[in-house]
Amino acid sequence: MAKKKIAEDFDPTQEVPEEKEALRVLQRRWDVLRAIPTAGRSISKKEIAERLYKRHSLGHDIQVSPTSFLRYVQRDLEILSRAINTLKREKIISTRKGVSWDESGAPFKLAGLSENEMIAFGMLQKLGTSWMPSTVSETLNPYFSLAMDEAKQRVIEKTSATPRQAELKAKKWLDKIERLPDWISFKKRAIRKDVEKVIHEALLQEQSLEIVYSGKLRGVVFPQALVQKGARTYLLITSPTQPNLRSYLLNRVDSARISPERFQPASRAEIKAQLDRGIAQPKYASHDKQGKPIIYGQPIRLKLLVDSGTAGILNETPIGHDQVISPAGYAIIDRWEKIKGESPLEDESKENWSLVTVTLLLQEELVWWLRSLGPFVKVIEPQLIRDRIEYDLKRALANYS
Repeated sequence: MAKKKIAEDFDPTQEVPEEKEALRVLQRRWDVLRAIPTAGRSISKKEIAERLYKRHSLGHDIQVSPTSFLRYVQRDLEILSRAINTLKREKIISTRKGVSWDESGAPFKLAGLSENEMIAFGMLQKLGTSWMPSTVSETLNPYFSLAMDEAKQRVIEKTSATPRQAELKAKKWLDKIERLPDWISFKKRAIRKDVEKVIHEALLQEQSLEIVYSGKLRGVVFPQALVQKGARTYLLITSPTQPNLRSYLLNRVDSARISPERFQPASRAEIKAQLDRGIAQPKYASHDKQGKPIIYGQPIRLKLLVDSGTAGILNETPIGHDQVISPAGYAIIDRWEKIKGESPLEDESKENWSLVTVTLLLQEELVWWLRSLGPFVKVIEPQLIRDRIEYDLKRALANYS
């Protein structure tokens, strides 16, 4: 006796062949839409057909030749162009040379944004996209506009505001979001768009490059990673003659092109080890006063005395997973009072200081941070950091003596 079908077993694409075919056509046309690049770039209909042929023509009940499939794609583009262009918001540009979207972009943004997506794109627009390749950040402009449209619509839905009032309120929302740098705001140097494009393609495809860096031909290099550090973008590379990772500032790359030289990848462990050492140029000598090697990227146990203000900041935003802050029963204000002249500061901490212990990696960036704290920190351990800060501060004082 045949088993009776229940509602959960029912599949209309199995019962109605025309629906199954409609679903296949819908999937193919959706992928055709996704294959069309944004404004400024185009793709030929033949390229689209070649890209989609394996997925949509092989392994199905009905198999077609590449030539027949190209005709399907051409017909799909004709139908899609007529349908989408009538919306008068997005437009498919189709010429003999190729197909692309116009400046308004693809129609997928017509679906709208969720509340979290609206907040994400709004904050991304306000907090900045300078760390992105310029060609990438430009493609986000339609989504920024859509986030503002969504914010405007939400104001209208929950208040009696007019569209104009809602638009002004949405703009005020972004005006209330600000971002300040940790230290001072460095200005990002311009990076060539063609260089960015080639480097990202090489990273994706794992291809070698020939580059001109600071006006000099550097020959073949193997791009391993891009690192964003503040306003600076670094390219980590190796080369056939130098397998050790080096960093190049991306704004100094004058030109880049794909090389036929076989790419030689670095391991993820090598890249992580390089990042642990920091991007800054090492300054320490190879050995300390006792003859022990100084190795960047190795963990060190840091002990600091810090004033109450710095202790409060570190308590809220720890600099290490094992950070411990405890009372030190120490005040250094008496030493400060020996300095000749009046203090230019409005207030100086007179409270007892705190002891901070934490494990960090030895990097030049750590030394920079400790120097930036100036008189509000005293390094206790390790000795090599203590000696370094003392030496750097003496050099700084010599500039004012």
